[in-house]
Amino acid sequence: MLRFKRETGKEVTEIGDSLSDMCAYLFCCTASACKKDGVKFDMGLMDFADSLTPEDLNQWTEAVNDTADELPAEETGTEDTEGEKKI
Repeated sequence: MLRFKRETGKEVTEIGDSLSDMCAYLFCCTASACKKDGVKFDMGLMDFADSLTPEDLNQWTEAVNDTADELPAEETGTEDTEGEKKI
């Protein structure tokens, strides 16, 4: 998330339906995962974006959304202070 903020100047929570932000977020996740695992990743954002198909991005977005849907409300920040879910 920090890499995304540095790359775009936006918080991850500001992505909404923006495909370009989702692409940048996927790039940042990939770059961070490679760094953690010691895997060489020397692709820039534009080269990364050029290598993706719309289907790749849609599948990844669906997977991220499915994972978020499975988290308890207290982990996603969708509960207010009285324990009621925000809409």
